[in-house]
Amino acid sequence: MDSSPTSLASLSERELHELRQQALGYLKQHQIQTRIENVLNHLCIQRPDDVFGYLASGLQEYCQPPAISRLDAYPTINSDGCDVTKVDVYVTYKNETKVVASALSSHQPLELQASKVDDLQPLYEQRKTAIGRCCEHITGPIQDRLGGENAGLQLAVDDALRKFADELAAQEKARSEEDATGGLQQSIDFESGKQTPAKIKSGKDSVRSQKKDAKKGRGASIEVIQNDPPEVFPPGSDAISVTSKAICLAGAALKEVPLYQHIAECSARQEDRTYSLPLPLVTVFEHGKTAPGKLALIKEFLLFPSERFTFHEVAGLDNPLG
Repeated sequence: MDSSPTSLASLSERELHELRQQALGYLKQHQIQTRIENVLNHLCIQRPDDVFGYLASGLQEYCQPPAISRLDAYPTINSDGCDVTKVDVYVTYKNETKVVASALSSHQPLELQASKVDDLQPLYEQRKTAIGRCCEHITGPIQDRLGGENAGLQLAVDDALRKFADELAAQEKARSEEDATGGLQQSIDFESGKQTPAKIKSGKDSVRSQKKDAKKGRGASIEVIQNDPPEVFPPGSDAISVTSKAICLAGAALKEVPLYQHIAECSARQEDRTYSLPLPLVTVFEHGKTAPGKLALIKEFLLFPSERFTFHEVAGLDNPLG
């Protein structure tokens, strides 16, 4: 409804009465009169030099918490030239919606994963597919779960992301089991339901084989134990870590505190804290002939500094062995 003087003058007495009742109800619902009187009372007692700054600070505690309104995700390139996912966090605070923080997903260069140049192209395709799936997760189900959440409550955000990660892992496990079952059924159908049992060598056959290899100049066969295969994550699972990182940066920016302080304040304990940098370990290399033989090897020492040293003292140590 237009509240200009001209429009108010054209209203009837009944409409003006209804408008006053709506205004009184709105003021009572938000306790505006009580809260403003409380701030004004403290203003008269404190009598600060910056009157309006004090009023702004006093009324700010009644503001609604910053709420996550939107998450944008799109592919980009980081400083190392790697394809990564970028997330922008939009937060609504004080009736204003804006980008508060952005974060990039962490990926190592694909050249470190490929042993041959020919293996790079499939890895590039996999990376692009994973980034596309990651963007879909962030702008879809993750945004639906986190929409309206307080950007400063990192534990609640991470709990929602953890539940989504469990659902994503369960879906991937079910899909893998379905694919494995289908492949096994095709194999059985191809062999007409007959499976040939593997031929098991007896102990005598094994001894004969070893003697035969020895006569030919070959030693006994050595069983090579393969390394455990690397853990495989569902495509697009990077969306969980990069979203958590972006919202954590947004929470620190809204509080106007350093990131480490915001992370420390997210813990359940709220007692007074003193922050200090961890002491760095000092690595010392000694070169020369440190082993018998003709090789000049290098010996490495790792020094653990005492707690009585500060970070700057440890970082500035010169020739610690004298």
